Amino acid sequence: MNFTRLRLHGFKSFVEPTDLHIGAGMTGIVGPNGCGKSNLVEALRWVMGENSAKSLRGGEMDDVIFAGTAMRPSRNLAEVSLELDNAERTASTEFNNEETLLVTRQIERGEGSDYKVNGKPVRRRDVQLLFADQSTGSHSTNLVGQGQIDALIRAKPQDRRQILEEAAGTSGLQARRHEAELKLKAAEQNMTRVDDVLQAYDTQLRSLKTQVRQASRYRNLAEHIRRTEAALLHLRWAEAETNEKTVKQALQDAEARATELLAVVTQGNAARTEIAAELPAMRQTEAAAAAIVQKLVLAREQIDSESKRIAAETQECERRLGQTKNDCEREQARSRDGEAAIVKLTEESAQLAQSLEAIEKELPAVSATHASLTAEVEALDADLARLMQETATAEAHKASIQRESDSLIERRAKLSDRRAQFDAQRILLAAEAATRPDLALAKSLVDATETELSKRQQQAQAAEGFLREAEALQSQARDIAQSTQADVTKLRAECDALTSILETHDDNAEQVIDLISVTPGLENALAIAVGEALTAALDTKAAKHWRETEPLSDAPALPAGVASLTDFVKAPPALARCLSQIGLTESAASSQDAVKNLRPGQILVSRDGWAWRWDGFTLTPEAKTATALRLQQRNRVAALQELIEKATAEAEKAEATLAESAAFLSQRQEEDLNARAALKRAFAALNDARSAYAKQEKE
Repeated sequence: MNFTRLRLHGFKSFVEPTDLHIGAGMTGIVGPNGCGKSNLVEALRWVMGENSAKSLRGGEMDDVIFAGTAMRPSRNLAEVSLELDNAERTASTEFNNEETLLVTRQIERGEGSDYKVNGKPVRRRDVQLLFADQSTGSHSTNLVGQGQIDALIRAKPQDRRQILEEAAGTSGLQARRHEAELKLKAAEQNMTRVDDVLQAYDTQLRSLKTQVRQASRYRNLAEHIRRTEAALLHLRWAEAETNEKTVKQALQDAEARATELLAVVTQGNAARTEIAAELPAMRQTEAAAAAIVQKLVLAREQIDSESKRIAAETQECERRLGQTKNDCEREQARSRDGEAAIVKLTEESAQLAQSLEAIEKELPAVSATHASLTAEVEALDADLARLMQETATAEAHKASIQRESDSLIERRAKLSDRRAQFDAQRILLAAEAATRPDLALAKSLVDATETELSKRQQQAQAAEGFLREAEALQSQARDIAQSTQADVTKLRAECDALTSILETHDDNAEQVIDLISVTPGLENALAIAVGEALTAALDTKAAKHWRETEPLSDAPALPAGVASLTDFVKAPPALARCLSQIGLTESAASSQDAVKNLRPGQILVSRDGWAWRWDGFTLTPEAKTATALRLQQRNRVAALQELIEKATAEAEKAEATLAESAAFLSQRQEEDLNARAALKRAFAALNDARSAYAKQEKE
């Protein structure tokens, strides 16, 4: 394969789409420092899979996006495309179906990079293997930077091995070998993990079997305990009836004793009332005495504070008196100094007055002399300035005329020579004018190609926008399809797990609980009312079984306002007599009256988990049973099957939408490729037209 074209858009300093055509032989790029030569090499590294920002002279990978200048805003997207010539079909198998490969890497600020080959999304590993098979890549020794020659010379033997592998063309195989070794190690670790999980499951299975045996034993013991408790309660009831008379006699004696004690308490309360009546007067006397004492204490404190305040004011007055005496002496000294200064100032004022009178007498004469001299000096200065200006103007004008005369003579000679040359060129150009093409025609061709290029650019931008929209639609459809498929898988896993649990029995006989359908929410009520009998079978040969019986003709009716559980449960006919004597209420609060009217053999259950049997046996909502859990699991399986059907339909719909979006995306990709090809042809036509126009304009 050969590199044929490098296209940059928004990468570092290449803010506008820039195409670098790489021809046969050697291609060189010359320019001053900072013009972007190194950015082209870094673009090659980047598009070939470079993932280190330091290798690209940046702190993070988003630094490759154009950061903006004082005149242009920053970009949020950068793209580099590398066109490869695969005419000899030397690319990897998955990319070897086309003669031209376009490898594209795009990065969005804060979102990461995307790789594409001929418009199809690929992994970074696929791009690296594509170039590794051609003995090149982002870390290849074919890309030599500053200071790397010396490093290659001093390289260790194991480091030189990379150069030999690239020269032998086996770098791609080495990369695949390394990747395969990593996958094998991961597979070995997964196998080890699976073995550990299987061992853990075996341990759990043995523990669960032990628990099953313990649960079966517990059920048997619980049945014996219930029977023993019933017998014990009957004995206690008989003993309570026997002791009832003795207790009644003890109650009468206790009531008589309580009457006597009540009389004693009444007398004590009367005495306490008399004492309480005398207590207010004594408390009032005590309060008056306490008030007098408090008043005297406050008066003494006020007298002490007033004495202290008078002593402090006396000391302050004495201090102020001494300060006043000192101020009086200081003011007398200052008064004497002021009188001496007044005498001295009076003498100086008299002297200044005499001097001022002498100056006022001489001032008019001096002012007149000064004014006349000033006028004469100003007149002489004006005459001197005028004469100097006239002299300078005349000399400058003379020099200017002389220079202009010399320049005109020299210019006349040059113009004569140029006129002769122009006459000769005019004769030659007149002869060549007939053979040259029309410049206006070339200009119109340039304008037409520019118009066509603008049109193609708009089409390419529109195609690119449509392509991005199609990619977004496909991504959205793929997410929806994956989400719906995950929901279906999750629901099926839960349904299979519950089904496997429900299919596990202690024996092979079909149990009644598997043949019952109960309204959701009433599982616990049915389980509490019927109990372990739900785990019996219909087969009369089983150890525990139900036998079919005829409905009772004289069966007692349920209490008023209580619905029969038969209306909410679908069960085999063998359970009809049992279910007909089980009533259902909304809550425990609304069941108190109905509980009192239960007839022998009847059971009352509520939706919130209570159960009352006719003989007084009661179960609370905390009495959870395994049969209730099993009934809930059966209802959950039925609900899951409905949800699975709906989710499967939605998944099939999402798959159809995904297929449509894939077809739409393929169509948009083809339109984008066609628009890019047309834009490329328009660029070539514009360059040709501009070259022709520039050539003709130069001529």
